[in-house]
Amino acid sequence: MFDFPTAAALAGRLREDLGGDTTMPLVPALAELNRLEAVLAPYAGDDGARAAITLRLRDLLARWSDGQTGPEAAGDPRDLDSASDEELFGVLDELRTS
Repeated sequence: MFDFPTAAALAGRLREDLGGDTTMPLVPALAELNRLEAVLAPYAGDDGARAAITLRLRDLLARWSDGQTGPEAAGDPRDLDSASDEELFGVLDELRTS
């Protein structure tokens, strides 16, 4: 049990061991989201880092929602020119309220 960093990873291993369906494509993606959450945790108190990360996550979510994924859809996360007005104002609002 301690060899698996997330519940999704443990569930995947148990599914393998028990002969269940191991082709479920969501397990690796959800495990990566869990890992991302852990990676971002140390930046929670850093307003500048939170703003930059929030902007990038909103961009990713917007592209995901629109069905535009992959490297060809991704802009440079440091390129503020590619951010929408709504995204920029959202980040500024978060900075103002924190």
